[in-house]
Amino acid sequence: MATTVNNNNIESKNGMSQVVIDMRPKPRMYAGHGRETLTEVYYRVDVTAYTANLYTYTEQAREESKKACEAYYSEVVALLEAEGWERQNDKYDDCPTMTKGTQQLRCHPQEIVGNVLGEDVVRLAEKLKGMTSCKWIGVDVYSNCVITTSAEDTMQLYRQTWDCEIMDIMAEMFRTKRTTMYYKLEARLHDVADRIRIKINDWRNGQVNYEHDKDVRDFDCVRLGGDYVVNVYLREWARLAISEGRLILTENADGIKIARWVNKKEEKERVRAIREAKKAKMERRYQKWQEFLEREAEEQNSFAEGMRVKAPVVSLEDFDKEVFVITRIRRKAADNGGNASLIVKSELTGVERVINGSDVSEILPALQEVSEIKEAEFFTKGKKYRCIKSVKGEFTKGKVYEQSSDPTQWYGYFRNDKGRHNVWPQPAEIAHSCDLYDMKPEDIDPRLYFEPVEE
Repeated sequence: MATTVNNNNIESKNGMSQVVIDMRPKPRMYAGHGRETLTEVYYRVDVTAYTANLYTYTEQAREESKKACEAYYSEVVALLEAEGWERQNDKYDDCPTMTKGTQQLRCHPQEIVGNVLGEDVVRLAEKLKGMTSCKWIGVDVYSNCVITTSAEDTMQLYRQTWDCEIMDIMAEMFRTKRTTMYYKLEARLHDVADRIRIKINDWRNGQVNYEHDKDVRDFDCVRLGGDYVVNVYLREWARLAISEGRLILTENADGIKIARWVNKKEEKERVRAIREAKKAKMERRYQKWQEFLEREAEEQNSFAEGMRVKAPVVSLEDFDKEVFVITRIRRKAADNGGNASLIVKSELTGVERVINGSDVSEILPALQEVSEIKEAEFFTKGKKYRCIKSVKGEFTKGKVYEQSSDPTQWYGYFRNDKGRHNVWPQPAEIAHSCDLYDMKPEDIDPRLYFEPVEE
């Protein structure tokens, strides 16, 4: 019976079909996430005299081996230099190391090994096949490596590659069949590091570089070994897993830190505790919000006519806040969505405006009784005043000024020489105005600058 060979690893031998299983390890390919990657490749060659005399120690054998290697080194270096590669070491007996940008090849009498661009693997193999100083055997392609520019860039590569999976990987590696079983934390984290380690190509010298842990500080639960960046990366996630209660950490009788992952029952309890903690937090926030609303409502309901308050200024640019007196409550807080509507009058300008209770930034103490203020009032309605001391650019000595609007118990108003509305405090208000606007009494006391004109 005839059989045929197909592409499903089924081959024909002596009329019988058989399945061929490839047991060779599969290359591990790392994603660069936009970074350049190189392919680890082994070009298998054989310098016959070198291999034949490898364990022969006679003078003649060593001489044959040396001459064969020199011829091989000369040919491979010349071939690679013609392809744009550069030799990094001068001694042939050390095996020539050739580089081209971030690519690197080490030329040994039995193999030419290193990292090259993936698209150049086959093309370079065709070139090396034609060498006469050695026998061509074949080419093996292994895992690739990623080119990073710094430790920070390498850390970013780990985050891009593993952040979505690292917790699942740690759970798998630390999970035990019983709650009494634990792993040595250090050993198990080494296993996790081996599983997620990404092969990095050191961009500075083109060599594959695994930085060791000589600079890694002690972790609070374990000192990790191996590649520096992957250990720092794992340290962050281990801390997070411990803080979230997913990784249970303890010590054995010898004081060695041991750990295990939570089981299904413990995970349910952990999730329930988190849910209850969030609920309690939300209840506390809600309680605080209700207390705030109650305080706000109490303040909103405490407004009364005649009360002195501070609110954002609208009539002046020189002050952050202006003092107003509530003349009328248009709507109470309960009738206006919890925000009182007030009619207030500026103590400084006498201008009335409408504000909300939420605009009030501060409630000020009441001034003296009106009867006491009236006894000390300087400005009275309808009076004219003669300037007895000039104010440069504003008022002229000897000139009589009329009030621009009716005075209040706190302020009087003139139209100055430039036609601008000018405010002066009543004598009882001088001290308060000095505190409010950071002025000196001698600069704002109207009695030092004006005198009433007799009718």
